Amino acid sequence: MNILNLSLGQDTGGQQWRLAKAWRDLLPNDHYVSVTTSKTFYPIENRLDWMRLRNEWWPPADVVHLNNDLRFIERQQMRKLTVKQPKPYVIHHHGTMYRTRPDYHLEALQEYKAHAICSTVDLWAIAPDKTTWLPQCYDREELMEYRRSEYKPKEGVLRVAHAPTNRPIKGTDALANAVYKLKRLGQRIELDIIEGVKNEECLRRKAQADVFVDQLILGYGCNAIEAWGMGMPVIAGVDVEGAKSKIRQAVPDDTRERMLEQWGRYPWLEATEQTLTTALLKLMDPKARTYWANRGIGHFNKYHAHTVVVPMLRKVYEAAITNGRYSH
Repeated sequence: MNILNLSLGQDTGGQQWRLAKAWRDLLPNDHYVSVTTSKTFYPIENRLDWMRLRNEWWPPADVVHLNNDLRFIERQQMRKLTVKQPKPYVIHHHGTMYRTRPDYHLEALQEYKAHAICSTVDLWAIAPDKTTWLPQCYDREELMEYRRSEYKPKEGVLRVAHAPTNRPIKGTDALANAVYKLKRLGQRIELDIIEGVKNEECLRRKAQADVFVDQLILGYGCNAIEAWGMGMPVIAGVDVEGAKSKIRQAVPDDTRERMLEQWGRYPWLEATEQTLTTALLKLMDPKARTYWANRGIGHFNKYHAHTVVVPMLRKVYEAAITNGRYSH
């Protein structure tokens, strides 16, 4: 199978890059090409070049995996390709664009006979009958290498890591206040807020921590998966009303129920901005950290290991190919 994973924007969360790498490791007989345009904190396999796309990457593709907006194929440059060489399409939703205008994207899904996958369960919950949750893909051994080389515990000190892309959404101020409060109460606790660095540096610093705090309104994202892959406990939360007020986008009322439907239980220690202090206090206990780390590792192995995600995605590609090409 020849797969073209194409983004006319950035590689959200490094998912294109990780999928291409995992594919070559696990399915070397397939040909997987990742192409993106803008510089990110993640490595870029191929930067978009329209001549190479037209002559080298597009023609042999059995399926085209687009990111964020299926209507990218209506752009002038893309239209020249799609009219002459229509392809089966998979659209991968990663966040804001889909949440902001779900009806617009679902109409495109029907029009172009594409298959839709969502990076997170809260996105899948918007239209669970029309989309599939495709967990983010990671190689746990690579994550454990960071842990083995970087983690040097400090006896009696709880080191907390947090890597916000958007501080209000991630609850960064509430976390900083909780850590400050615990310090005033005499607890030995340190906070590392990781921002504006390449993924490799983020992983290195994350690996030095005892606990990772992800977002507190929509469950978890790539940061939590990386922490679980390193064997760390994660604090996160689901606050549907809080999410609606902060991001002002589509967040289904049954998001919590959809998550439990998928997993049976939460893999993180749950907290809100108001209960963060209590959650951090619980994880001062090494036994509690071990318990929640094991919950997270089990979740990682079941859903996010590359050996699980790659076969799942290949079935999506096969289904898209079976349904045939879109014709204008």
